[in-house]
Amino acid sequence: MIDVLSSLLRELNRDQTVPERGRPVNSLPELREALTDMASGLLGAVCGSDYLDLTRVIIADSPRVPEIGQLWAQTITGTIRPVVTDQLEQARRSGVIRIDDIDAATRLFVGGLLTYILPGERRTDS
Repeated sequence: MIDVLSSLLRELNRDQTVPERGRPVNSLPELREALTDMASGLLGAVCGSDYLDLTRVIIADSPRVPEIGQLWAQTITGTIRPVVTDQLEQARRSGVIRIDDIDAATRLFVGGLLTYILPGERRTDS
């Protein structure tokens, strides 16, 4: 089951519109735009009907089979975390942001995105 799920997630991830690297930024508004574009790409991909249906099944079954919940989280975060880290590193090198712990900032950003995917109350306003 884990192997089949892993293959399904890999196949669905191929359609994601998350870039492979962060883009050069020279100002805070440019960084904000780059991160917003990344978030929109990821959320657009994982909120598609096929991915959303699979996510619901994974979340429903993860208490019985914890490995599938871990696999799902690693697949989602494994796609965007390196890109967010790269984006924040570029912004730091350019002097756009001053941040000591890029990993913590990346985890906060990606974790916030996951709250839009997980079940529960969703915001409907834009």
